[in-house]
Amino acid sequence: MKNEVTANEVARKLGVNGKTFRSWLRQLWRAGDQRLADHALHNRWVFTPSLAKELEAEYRQQKF
Repeated sequence: MKNEVTANEVARKLGVNGKTFRSWLRQLWRAGDQRLADHALHNRWVFTPSLAKELEAEYRQQKF
């Protein structure tokens, strides 16, 4: 099993543009979401498979 999942992989699974998904991630990160606390500005978004599933489910629930 793969140990990491990128933001672009999650975006593809969601059927959205990677930039759109990463923008949403930045909003969460800037708001202080503890799940994303390890992310550093200008670095790749990389998640564990379980966190990727959690973020995917949360993104699907958003009303855009």
